[in-house]
Amino acid sequence: MKAPDLFRGWKNRDTEHPPESRHDLTLFQVEVTETVPPPDADEPGPEIEPEPQAAPEIPPASESQEADEPPPRPDPAQAPLVFALPDTGALRHFKLDYFYRCDTLLVAVGWCTMPGLVPGLASNGVAIRTEAFPMERPDVVKSYALADDEEPLDPDTTGFVLIGRAGPDDPVELTWTVPGMDPERSDTLRPNKLPFNSFAFGVIADRLLDIFTSEPPGSPIWKSLRAAIPPVRGAPPSRARAHFDIACATADEVGGMASGWVLHAPDVHVWLEDDQGHVQTLHGGYRRYRLDVLTAFPDIPATDAHVGFFAHLPEARPGNVLAIWAVSQEGAWPLARMAASPLVSDVKEICKRLATIETPMTDLVKRAEFFDVPILSRALALQQAQWDRYDILSVDQGELPDAPLVSIIIPLYGRTDFVEHQLLEFIDDPWLRRNAELIYVIDDPRLVEPFRSQADELFKIYGMPFRWIWGQVNRGFSGANNLGARVARGDYMLFMNSDVFPAGPGWLQKLVRVLDDEPDIGAVGPRLVFADGGIQHAGMVNRWHEHLGIWINHHPRMGFDPAMDDNTGPVRTPLITGACVLITRATLDRIGGWDTGYVIGDYEDSDLCLALRDAGLAVAYLPEAQLVHLERQSFRLLGEDSFRLRVTLTNAARHQVRWRKYLGADGAAPQQ
Repeated sequence: MKAPDLFRGWKNRDTEHPPESRHDLTLFQVEVTETVPPPDADEPGPEIEPEPQAAPEIPPASESQEADEPPPRPDPAQAPLVFALPDTGALRHFKLDYFYRCDTLLVAVGWCTMPGLVPGLASNGVAIRTEAFPMERPDVVKSYALADDEEPLDPDTTGFVLIGRAGPDDPVELTWTVPGMDPERSDTLRPNKLPFNSFAFGVIADRLLDIFTSEPPGSPIWKSLRAAIPPVRGAPPSRARAHFDIACATADEVGGMASGWVLHAPDVHVWLEDDQGHVQTLHGGYRRYRLDVLTAFPDIPATDAHVGFFAHLPEARPGNVLAIWAVSQEGAWPLARMAASPLVSDVKEICKRLATIETPMTDLVKRAEFFDVPILSRALALQQAQWDRYDILSVDQGELPDAPLVSIIIPLYGRTDFVEHQLLEFIDDPWLRRNAELIYVIDDPRLVEPFRSQADELFKIYGMPFRWIWGQVNRGFSGANNLGARVARGDYMLFMNSDVFPAGPGWLQKLVRVLDDEPDIGAVGPRLVFADGGIQHAGMVNRWHEHLGIWINHHPRMGFDPAMDDNTGPVRTPLITGACVLITRATLDRIGGWDTGYVIGDYEDSDLCLALRDAGLAVAYLPEAQLVHLERQSFRLLGEDSFRLRVTLTNAARHQVRWRKYLGADGAAPQQ
């Protein structure tokens, strides 16, 4: 595109007028607080004396403007500025057609027939950094009768567009510079504030699309430009395709989730939007490779082979229609639509629905990090916000110690038959009976009524006092532990699984002594063995799982004969299990208790250990205190694409995002 003298010196972007050659004419000054519709036609503008040889009002035209679209209404406040060419006396004009303003974005559209004139924008007399570029205006060129010896106007560059940024309340001025020439007049005009419309988008579609795609989806400027994009008429372009696999939403702030695929050429931009105007980008986060889609549409030059998308729409609700929209120079058009089906706002139900979304096993962690974890965290936060509203049912079986040193907190979920076996061991430990209170936390509504009678019977048989509580809702492992800590009275708290059993008396006293003697140790646990005698726990470490791309908790001595662990304690180790761990009340309060952000279980214990490390404290296990743990003796991460495995990987993803500074990244060695 040729640029004559008219645009010489300003056709490059980010133009600022040099002060030594600038002749400013304030063509208009606008005080804008927000974009408003055009005023009524009968609203008068400033009176401007017409020039006898001025060019007629010329409505802008564009090849993209539809024939049946009415021309823009002339504004008397935007009459052309007229001045004479030096040495010839011929008149030329400088005209503003449109001035659009939305939030910080400024767009001025006009035309000029004065050679060498450079338009610009200013605020309070200070030049605004402006992008300026020419625009085709054959209608203006056609209206001018030039002398034979005058250089003809270039229809490709007679129009101009200025794009700049200013504060929402800053006054804005249009300036111009013609070296060596003084302006013939210096009127201040106040044009009407106009919203963006389809005409404005069409004449400068390329640049406005650049701005549109660089703005945060849903921002004021984005929405204003979105409203200006005209719909595609006729058959939509074939350079984009999309499909929803699922779309569902809860009735609360958890919102909606959607997955599917979208394939589009580089000059097409896409986003997700519901029928209530809520917008979500489809870029970034987790995108899935979809060879099936690429194979089905080989003629579309995809920008990325990872065309599968996953999106969370917090504001969507059941019944909202989700749509994938596309925009290009031709306009905007929908690619796919689907109504959001209802989804129960329960963490486990949401987990089950997420588990149905097909994803390669090796991608599950990455997907969880960007998609599953934010959704589940929102659902957990909503559920947990209700916990403090519930009354706690507390029942004492027998008379508990008046001032216990230690509170033993044992959550119960799914089964209660192990309680009797624990009581059998506890009653044979005199130190424990004198210094500890025993608290069972029911965390399963199915167990409450059966346990009432069972608790009475157990106390009558064994005479071991204990308290059991029910928090009216399932809170998970961490939530149950925190509830137990809330009612506990001891300075030390021992968190213990119901399937852990002492092998003899004295073990608890030994653990308490470690915390008394070693002030840098924040938590200590015993060595745990399986029922067959093999080691289950003698400290844990983080290990990088290459195939799944995740840090897992690993028991390096699992299955060994205890005789092979010749350590004497306390033995400092990166992690210890939460199956049996002692911590002081002060330390637990210091780190904020057990983290309740994990779903159904997994990684709460390593999270506790890393929180202690973050507070400058170590963790240790004590080989001289040994208990039996009936946990399953192996857990395979591979070979089973199960719901339980998916939940575990989701928790692992949250864990490594939360503690990446200690775990390292992408398999790097953990920081010590």
